[in-house]
Amino acid sequence: MEYEVEKILSKRKRYGKVEYLVQWKGYMVEEDTWEKEGNLGNAREAVEDYEREYEKTARRIREREDCHEPPLWLSPFLLVFSRLFSFLFIAWESLSHYVTQVVTMSHHGHGHKSRHMVTW
Repeated sequence: MEYEVEKILSKRKRYGKVEYLVQWKGYMVEEDTWEKEGNLGNAREAVEDYEREYEKTARRIREREDCHEPPLWLSPFLLVFSRLFSFLFIAWESLSHYVTQVVTMSHHGHGHKSRHMVTW
């Protein structure tokens, strides 16, 4: 009995051999399996489709890395993070003048030193 490949979902190298994650036609996602490249002889077209898409994606990633710009979906997060960081930095700078100080003082007549907290 031969199973029909719906689509190749992913690729990995295991023990030095290439394996593909196969989605089987007519089967649930839980039944996807990793198959050695050699076991997919009758599914060359699915493997070639996957490799073509993989190369396109890799090319887009390389191009994006070359331009040194973050992906567009990340921009709002970076803006919020930078504003939050600025706020926290300014708040810390303002509060640093009022930070609690530990002062070592001698008690009169006790002959030992104790710590007292001086707060704002």
